[in-house]
Amino acid sequence: MKKVDKILATIILSIVFIFCSYQLFLWGGILFDLHLNAMALTGITVGFLFCFIWLRDIVRNLYTQSRFFLIVFYLVSSAVLFIHMRTLTIPLLIFAVFAGLYTGRRVGFEDGVEIDLKRALKKAALFSELVLLVYYLIGVFTVLSSFEFVNGINLMLHFSIDVTSSILRVIIIVGGALLLPLNYFLVIWSGRFAYYIRSE
Repeated sequence: MKKVDKILATIILSIVFIFCSYQLFLWGGILFDLHLNAMALTGITVGFLFCFIWLRDIVRNLYTQSRFFLIVFYLVSSAVLFIHMRTLTIPLLIFAVFAGLYTGRRVGFEDGVEIDLKRALKKAALFSELVLLVYYLIGVFTVLSSFEFVNGINLMLHFSIDVTSSILRVIIIVGGALLLPLNYFLVIWSGRFAYYIRSE
């Protein structure tokens, strides 16, 4: 594994672990009516401790991690971001990029050939697509069942015409029709890019 892989993995994983820990403890504080500042600080501390204790081993075995670990990591971290963004799915495209980059580098690390790359990227893209589709459907249900959300859009954007539920449905359907294939091809493109620069 190259040094740049270790550096980038350390930075990205540290941010993800600390952010997730912070959010989970903060939500716990809200749920159980605890002191939010104390819970937020505890979450950040736990995130740093996790990085201090386990991050080195995770990075050392970056491209030999089990599929189970990778799936759980993807699901938990993407779920945290999804909830943090109030069911907005566009930011989840960053996970498509990460999935592609990781898969491409892993195939290269394993000395895989073109056919191995295509097979691995297809699996990664389909998995990422399935996760995004589930979040997208949850987001659609949340938006269309929230009258306050529609009113909030009208107040925020100051449209000359009101954004009705029907208009919002059309926007969501068109957005999903663009978002889902974009997510798929981001995995493929970023994965091929990561694979072909492995020797540089």
